[in-house]
Amino acid sequence: GCRSACGLAGALWRDGVPFNWDRTESREAWTMSLPGLAGTEGNLRIPMTALSHRHLKKHTTMDDIMTVLAWSFQQLAAGVFPACRHDGKPWMNEDKKRAAKAGKSIGISGLVVDVKGDWKFFKEAFRLPQHNEKSGICWKCSATPDTWRQCGLDASWRHERLSHWDVIKRILAKGDPVSPLFSIPFVTTSVIRIDWLHVADQGVSANFLGSLFLMFLEKLPGQSQQEQLSELFGMIKGFYSQAKCESRLQDLTLNMLKKSGKTPKLRGRAADVRALVPFAFATAQTLLADSDNPMHATAQAMAGHLNNCYGQLSPEGFDSEALAENCRKFCLLAVAMEGKEPVNWGVKSKLHLFRERCERSGYRPSRCWTDREEDSGGSLAKIAHRKGGPNTAKAVPT
Repeated sequence: GCRSACGLAGALWRDGVPFNWDRTESREAWTMSLPGLAGTEGNLRIPMTALSHRHLKKHTTMDDIMTVLAWSFQQLAAGVFPACRHDGKPWMNEDKKRAAKAGKSIGISGLVVDVKGDWKFFKEAFRLPQHNEKSGICWKCSATPDTWRQCGLDASWRHERLSHWDVIKRILAKGDPVSPLFSIPFVTTSVIRIDWLHVADQGVSANFLGSLFLMFLEKLPGQSQQEQLSELFGMIKGFYSQAKCESRLQDLTLNMLKKSGKTPKLRGRAADVRALVPFAFATAQTLLADSDNPMHATAQAMAGHLNNCYGQLSPEGFDSEALAENCRKFCLLAVAMEGKEPVNWGVKSKLHLFRERCERSGYRPSRCWTDREEDSGGSLAKIAHRKGGPNTAKAVPT
C-alpha cells in the first residue's frame, strides 16, 4: 500500500511532432498530465522526454525509455525513493544525492490512470495489434479485417470482448515481448484511451468530409472543378464569419480532398476538421435535398448523425446512449455507401475504433482530450527547431 499522505493521478501521452522547416523530421515527445486538476491548472503538461525520431533504434530506444518510466511510476506508486538504479544495479558515483534518499518517503504516491496517443503509439509501445492484422485489429474485442465492417447490434465483435490477459496472450503468441509499461502498477489495457482527435477528427470525420465535399462540388456552379472549389471555399468562409470560428482552413484545393490512388479525406488540422462538421451538416440539408437521389439522402443522414455525435463533446448534457446510437447509424450508412461507391466512399478501420469509442466506453470524449497534449508537443518541437549545425541526439535538446 501507499505510505504517503496524499495521492496523485497521472496520464501519459506520446506522439511524434514535426520540428524542422520542411516537416521531414519528427520529435517523439512524452508528457504527463494530472487529470484531477481543474481550471487553468488542468492544462498543465509535464515533459518527460523528447528526441528526434532519427535517433531512435527500433525496438531498443523506446523500450529503454519505457523501462525508466515504468521504474519511476513503480516508485511513485510505492511512495518511496528507489534503493537502486532502474536496471537493479547499485547507485553510481554521480547518484550520491539519490542514494542518500533511498527508502525515504517521497511525500506523495500516485498511479497512472490514463495512457493516450494514436494507434501507431499503441502498436509500438504496448505491442497492440495494427489495423490489418488477420488475428485481430482491436485490443478490446475480436474484430478482424473480415469482421470490423459489421456495424449492427448483432456484430460478432460486440459479444466477443477481450480481457487484459487475453491481449497479453495474443502478444506472446505473436512472439512479441510484453511492454515495459505493463509493469507499472495497475496499468492494464483498460487505461489505454481511444481519443477523439485521432479517431474522429483526423480519422472518420476527415474521411467523411472529404467524400462529402466532393459530392458538394457536383451541386455547385462553375465551369471547372477549380471554380466549384472556390465557390465551396467561399461558403466555408461565410460560415467561419457567422460562427466566429477560431480554427480555419486557409485554403481549399482538390489535393486537400483527394490524392491519386487514395480515398477522399479532408486534410487539415484536427481542430479545422472539427469546426467544419456543423457546416457540413447545414450545407448537406440544402445542397443534397434531392428526394430522388438515394446517395445524396444517405450522405445527408450521415452528416446529421455525425453532427449529433459532435454535439456530445460538451460535458453539459452528455448522453452516452445518444452518442452510441448516432455513431452506430453513421457507421451503418458509411459501410453501405462504400458498397455503392468504394472509390469515393471507402471506409477505413478507424471506423471500428470510432465505434469502440462511442458505443462501448460509456464516458464522454472530453475526459480524454488530447488537444492540450498536441499543443505541448508543438511547444517542444519549437524548442528543438534546428537552424543548422550538427543533427545529433546531444545537439538537439531532449
